[in-house]
Amino acid sequence: MSSLPLDLISDILSRLPVKPLLRFRCVSKCFCSLIDSQDFVKLHLNQAIETNSGLSLIVPTLTSDNKFFSLELDSVDNPVEIEYPFKKYNRGHTSVIGCCHGLLAMFNRRLGMSVFNPTTKKFKLFPQFWSDCYTDYMTNNFHFDGFGYDASTDDYKLVRIIQSYKVDYLEVIIYSLKADTWRRTREFPYYILDDRCNGVFIAGALHWLAARGSVRTGQNMILAFDLKSEKFYEVQQPHGMKGGFCSQVGVLRGCLWINSYYHDEPRCDIWVMKEYGSQQSWSKLCSFSKMLHETCYYTEAFAFSKDGDKALIYQHSRCLHWYNLKDHKQDVIEIRNGNQSFWDAFICMGSLASIDAYTTVGVDTE
Repeated sequence: MSSLPLDLISDILSRLPVKPLLRFRCVSKCFCSLIDSQDFVKLHLNQAIETNSGLSLIVPTLTSDNKFFSLELDSVDNPVEIEYPFKKYNRGHTSVIGCCHGLLAMFNRRLGMSVFNPTTKKFKLFPQFWSDCYTDYMTNNFHFDGFGYDASTDDYKLVRIIQSYKVDYLEVIIYSLKADTWRRTREFPYYILDDRCNGVFIAGALHWLAARGSVRTGQNMILAFDLKSEKFYEVQQPHGMKGGFCSQVGVLRGCLWINSYYHDEPRCDIWVMKEYGSQQSWSKLCSFSKMLHETCYYTEAFAFSKDGDKALIYQHSRCLHWYNLKDHKQDVIEIRNGNQSFWDAFICMGSLASIDAYTTVGVDTE
């Protein structure tokens, strides 16, 4: 291998999964230096994004022990427990704010926020920021978070939207991991509709379901926050969604998707945006009826099978479905581990990404 050009070695290694790359760091100092370099980390990440490889589902449990499991897409019925940062402290409930480039932003009301790579096990705690913008549910304030990457400044950013149900109060907090600073703004003429919704990251922006104004009036819409300009804008919904009401938004193989349900019939449609930007183009991926109508409000799409013939659909009835896009048949997958059952799921990409290059302080490891 020493006789091969370094660029060729980098290209070969960039096509491998993260776990063998971590082992290859022990081969030599040269390999370790190469794999740890930010240039290689970005090369490997871009390769994973382009090929849509190394994907897994991260799912939290409903039980009081607050466990998290990882499910490989090839074996979604065989969950593996994740040792995440807050677990060892055993203090309070931990939730996932968002996922970007293989990094999980996790929030614990007692300990603060952590950015965690479940593959490399590296993480960093950020307790001060979240304590400064802490919201008390007992005073009817709710927060909606988002986590994404600003390519223009090579920076990861966290966004928190705070709104009150009883008083006319709205605030947006934007935090830069690279600069370790945040700013606040009250310029937010929208109302987030879903109490449990966090921002979905795609195309350099975070997305929520919202309505104009500070009350639930009018038809809902897709609201986006551009991480470069730090401005909000509206995303056009599908023209074919006549009479439908959008209840979920997410990302499927690099594309924005929404679902729509209908008050007058037991049906749920999932729409995928093929093109993002000035030439937005939506197409209907699939439609559910009868079997799923009781929980179609919380129907989400996460991934495609390797051959692209099936879509992995998740419901908040705590089960997964492989939905065949050709014959429209569904294979139900119960993801259970003993008495453990799951209440949510997040798609995560295996990567070498770490926030140690974006902060002025060191990164903790388990």
